[in-house]
Amino acid sequence: VSNGRDMSWLHNPTPNGHLTVMQFGKNDCPYCDKTKEVIEGVLKELGFNGEIKFKQYHLDNLEDEEALVNASKYNVPFDTVPTVVVAGKESYWKTTTSYGSVNDCEDGACGVGTGQEDLITAEEVKNALLERMKDYNLVLNK
Repeated sequence: VSNGRDMSWLHNPTPNGHLTVMQFGKNDCPYCDKTKEVIEGVLKELGFNGEIKFKQYHLDNLEDEEALVNASKYNVPFDTVPTVVVAGKESYWKTTTSYGSVNDCEDGACGVGTGQEDLITAEEVKNALLERMKDYNLVLNK
């Protein structure tokens, strides 16, 4: 007997049919553009066309219901972007970039962080993907 809605998706956000990389950002965010390039470079390097999905969400588009639901599933902050999630069947990896200092705004992007640029790296994304590839029987041939 259930006394409410099924919220199991919130507590177990992954099982995905495909290994999936999600980038949460905002329109006109230069750091989001840099991170997108990093992700696309890693996906091209790994070479699993169609086997690893990439979804880019803009959190300032409040009409994008899929973006808002996935941001909620993975507890993505709305105030600091970008955040990258690599979602597998059994687990997920998430990181949010940090740059600038508190209340530091440049080119319309505001960040909090250490006073230095600490963008999401290709190595971080690649390692997160490699850890979850076995769940999908994906083997690196290099």
